[in-house]
Amino acid sequence: MSTTSTPTDKKFMLNHECGSSFFSVASLQRHGHEGRLLQDNYCYTVVFMEKGSCECQTSDQVLILDPSSVAIIKPKQAYTLALSQSGCGYVLSFTFEFMQAALNSAGMAQEFHLNSTAGQIAIPDEDRGFLQDIVCRLRSEFQTTNGLKDAILRGLFQIFALYLNRITAERQPSIQNRCLYHANRFFALLDEHFATLKMPADYANLLAVSPSYLNFIIKENFGLNTSYYIQQRVLTEAKKLMSSHEITMKEVAYKLGFFDVSHFSKFFKRNTGMPFTDFRRAIAA
Repeated sequence: MSTTSTPTDKKFMLNHECGSSFFSVASLQRHGHEGRLLQDNYCYTVVFMEKGSCECQTSDQVLILDPSSVAIIKPKQAYTLALSQSGCGYVLSFTFEFMQAALNSAGMAQEFHLNSTAGQIAIPDEDRGFLQDIVCRLRSEFQTTNGLKDAILRGLFQIFALYLNRITAERQPSIQNRCLYHANRFFALLDEHFATLKMPADYANLLAVSPSYLNFIIKENFGLNTSYYIQQRVLTEAKKLMSSHEITMKEVAYKLGFFDVSHFSKFFKRNTGMPFTDFRRAIAA
């Protein structure tokens, strides 16, 4: 049996060009999914088994999963899932935008992205019960209509992702080549300077490399160019600030280093597809 996309996934894919943040978690059961290939262009996918086993086949490898491991599948990578007779678990799908907002760090999101290149992560015995509880709570919260739903989902996901990052770091000590070193430094610098430095050349100067070289290694390792990640880090902080109704667009703009409010307004609309006031109204609804 293999997974298929849900109506929610399809709706998201239509809205993705507007910079939508997306997260979903679905139960993975033998009789609950169609037998066809899924190719999700925009989402990371985490397959978490609660019991039994599952064969996860991607374009370049076959992973055998059980409660002792999870699979992380990168965006644009096709996969199928074949469950054992007693197998059940969960499938988490989310965009880079959601992950960065939940972790509140481009560096931590980048670390999670690197974990996806491993495909499969072994879970220590002492962490399995805790992570299973987090995933179950994510599923339960995802199905609610509570006004705090989004904030709780981000908080639970943050714990889940940070645990996987830590497990990977402990199991696989970092041995980096020079390109990956510069990529890691870029994301660390981005978390520190996104409010004041908004051009790829600014970060290239800090790293003592050329803008074209920086753009090459970021795109080669993470799929999109340097400007995209700079813009998304600024937008993540803007959305975080605008969740407070006491702060004006002018104040948000100034906090993010835009001293021309009209420039910030155009930047926000260009990258989200919505004016600032409309976006704020939508998240408050």
